[in-house]
Amino acid sequence: MRGLVYSGINEMTIKEFPDPIPGAGQVVVDIKATSLCGSDLGSLTNPNHNRNLVMGHEGAGVVSAIGPGVTKAKVGDRVALFHIVNSPRHPRNIRTARSNAAAKTSISSSVL
Repeated sequence: MRGLVYSGINEMTIKEFPDPIPGAGQVVVDIKATSLCGSDLGSLTNPNHNRNLVMGHEGAGVVSAIGPGVTKAKVGDRVALFHIVNSPRHPRNIRTARSNAAAKTSISSSVL
């Protein structure tokens, strides 16, 4: 698996990562299309931004593996990843539109 990684001011690098294995309630999506949003682009000039962060969080692809307990998706489903997250441990971040700051999150998706 490859990822576009923030490596410094105005620098991104394509890196190889191990293929993910889905855990309970998780799916693996082979990304077919993604983009960088305004917050991704804004981070390119932020000297305090977290280096080694994989960029891009708005994508679409095909489910390639499912973990135990997954009932709403199957291998081969086309999905769109939605960047708003659910965090039962930190609902304040959700209420204040800081869903990206929640510590324990899950990405929601839609079957296309």
